[in-house]
Amino acid sequence: MRRGGGGDFSPEAKKLRGTLTAEEMTTMATVALDARGLKCPQPILKIAAKSPELKPGDLLEVAADCATFEKDIRMWCERMKKTLLWIRDEGQGSFRCQIQF
Repeated sequence: MRRGGGGDFSPEAKKLRGTLTAEEMTTMATVALDARGLKCPQPILKIAAKSPELKPGDLLEVAADCATFEKDIRMWCERMKKTLLWIRDEGQGSFRCQIQF
C-alpha cells in the first residue's frame, strides 16, 4: 500500500480505508449458499467450489448444519485469507455465516 499523496488503490485496499466509490460499492454482490444437510467436509468443499465466482468485496452468506462447521469455516477463512464477518448459531444445530472475499 502506498502512503502519501493519493493514487489508485485496489477495491480491497479502498474498502479497508473506507474510500470505496458508490459504483464500487454497488457492484459488490451478496451470494447465498445453502449447505444444510451436508456433512464435513462437504460444506467447505461447496464454499471452495463457489469462491472462484466471487470478486473482491463480494459477500458469501452460508447456511450449514454440520456439527464442525464453525471450526471448519474459521480455519478455511484464515487459510484462504478471507474475512469471516460473522457466524451465528441459529439453534437446532444450524449455523449461518457471512464471508467477505
